[in-house]
Amino acid sequence: MSDETMLRRPISRIASNDLVPPLRSASTTVDEQAKGNSNPGPTSSDPKPFSTIPCPKGWPILGTALEFANNADKMHLFHCERVRDYGRIWREKALALDFVVVASAEAVEDLIRNEGDFPFRRPLQPLAEYYRVKSQPEAILVSNGENWRRMRSALEKPILKPSLLSNHVTSMRAVSSDFVNRLDTLRDDGGDVNNIDSELFKWSLEGEAVK
Repeated sequence: MSDETMLRRPISRIASNDLVPPLRSASTTVDEQAKGNSNPGPTSSDPKPFSTIPCPKGWPILGTALEFANNADKMHLFHCERVRDYGRIWREKALALDFVVVASAEAVEDLIRNEGDFPFRRPLQPLAEYYRVKSQPEAILVSNGENWRRMRSALEKPILKPSLLSNHVTSMRAVSSDFVNRLDTLRDDGGDVNNIDSELFKWSLEGEAVK
């Protein structure tokens, strides 16, 4: 497959078909998996303890932190290796962090649909500390619980209406097309784009500016 072909293909298809095998079709539910899919995922009837989640051994105290540091510039490939070694749901222990990684769009969908009205997210500590020092009420990015739900309910109507989102499609398409063309010019002899993080930040900034 040529580099140009890989670039033009949807990211989801690149990830699922070329790097790791698909888990199930997007329309398949967990219940349907249990009824005969060749790759059934966990269901509400057979929950497993946290300790049974596959986990790389890592180093004492450090855990797998060094692996993350050594693969910071190719994290997407690092995650693909993890999927091949441990499956699409695995556990990482890095320094004081002990967390689960989910590498399946379908599993993430199941998670979001079952997290309830008050999902908990780790707060952005620098922002949370800023609001605390300034004695300001927490914004939606650092809030949880009922406070988050109240702000989310107020924001979802004006920002998620299809009629409003469609107003930005043309400008975002232009920015994204320029971004893809720029990636073509930045490829090295091996087809890779060095320092792609910087390019993604520029794309994100321009995308926000044209809204």
